[in-house]
Amino acid sequence: MDFGRLASLEGVSFELPKLPDRSRALLEAHAHETPQSKGDRLWLRTGAPAWARKDWVGRMYPRGLSDKQFLKTYAQRVDAIELNASYYRVPSAEVLDAWAADAPARFRFCPKLHQSITHRRALEESADEALRFARHFLRLGEKLGPGFLQLPPWLDASGIDGLDALLAALPAEFRVAVEFRHPSWFEAHAGPGGPRGELREDAVRLLEKWGAGAVITDVAGRRDACHASITAPFVIVRFVGNGLHPTDLPRADAWIERLVAWREIGLDEAYFFAHQPDDALAPEMLAHVARRCRDRGLDVPAIDLGPHARVATMKSRRRN
Repeated sequence: MDFGRLASLEGVSFELPKLPDRSRALLEAHAHETPQSKGDRLWLRTGAPAWARKDWVGRMYPRGLSDKQFLKTYAQRVDAIELNASYYRVPSAEVLDAWAADAPARFRFCPKLHQSITHRRALEESADEALRFARHFLRLGEKLGPGFLQLPPWLDASGIDGLDALLAALPAEFRVAVEFRHPSWFEAHAGPGGPRGELREDAVRLLEKWGAGAVITDVAGRRDACHASITAPFVIVRFVGNGLHPTDLPRADAWIERLVAWREIGLDEAYFFAHQPDDALAPEMLAHVARRCRDRGLDVPAIDLGPHARVATMKSRRRN
């Protein structure tokens, strides 16, 4: 993931922003209207942007595992996938059925809307295609998580009417979270270590209007995109690490605590997707997150990567 990547982390503050009052009020109102079950421990799902990774064999996957078994094994170790593949090619109905059959009931697919919908024409011109995309993925049933609508980096806040038209076209049963990238979508507030971001008010109102969530992207070079604007009772966090740099693990720990705090206020569901450069070290990141979550009593599968993962981690730290 190249968005916000930096060659050096010197001077970067990874402090997480404060929850805006409007977002707190939304979560509190939701908790009042829809009380959470105290026995519902499965609310935080973790995952990566891909599962078809041969370089994970010997760590995430046992040696000798067939490529055809990658998804089934992946879905035993984490609970969700940020399905970036659907941005490039929409899988057939038969492929979706096969994927669903390989995943347990608790697993969720979060498909990224195809690039022809979000990046090749004005958003309002993609409404019909977005509707077809959503209806196609609804065949996943309960294994469908929120869709992931990534706005192009050149689309500034003047495109809000187009986003409104696109969200209006999606069926209510297809939940979606929006990732904003152009700086104009964020309101900057000065603070220690530089400006802190939250989504501008008109964008927040629009997402709330359609019940859409917000994607929070925690990446070194775009701290404004690491906002804390909650617009629905679910959220997607895209955590972009730096090759297991010494800052990566404390950053992930902070996010676990942040999501637990939001859960206590009223958040229903959270997705934490771990990115690393080329995603080669995503298994190590996910294993750490799983350990920390389980320490907090969260219902997250354990990930045992074995001795090869520890070697890879040490090598990565030496490079940084």
